[in-house]
Amino acid sequence: MLRLYGETRTAELSLTPWSEAQKQAFITDQFSLQHLHYVQRNPHADFWLIERIGLDGRHEPIGRLYLDRSEREWRAIDLCLLTKARSAGIGGAVIRSIQKAALETEADSVTLYVEKTNHGARRLYARLGFEEAPSPFPGHCRMRWSP
Repeated sequence: MLRLYGETRTAELSLTPWSEAQKQAFITDQFSLQHLHYVQRNPHADFWLIERIGLDGRHEPIGRLYLDRSEREWRAIDLCLLTKARSAGIGGAVIRSIQKAALETEADSVTLYVEKTNHGARRLYARLGFEEAPSPFPGHCRMRWSP
């Protein structure tokens, strides 16, 4: 999970003059703080590693999902895929599987937050039936899907 998180910050960290050791320390600290925040705010959430099975049969980690299904409104806290795994339908498949499970368990809705600048993810969620809802965070859109 730490390595996956680190890969999501590569572009951002390429702009800093830090040494590799400093970048690694930053990634470790930020991952730990983010995970602690998620666990404290969502103590009943599930944390999954998303893997792809290669032609050789080996499992390759390509993303992660934090999902809280403890209430009638499910919350997709964090869905992140490595750059090399994006635009291949994997994110959509993960969201559709969440929607299917929500239907089967009669959840009221699935909600998530997405950065306003993440236009690709916003388009994906809209295609999958999510609608924008008011958000308390100026840099993020709240999106909601109801069966």
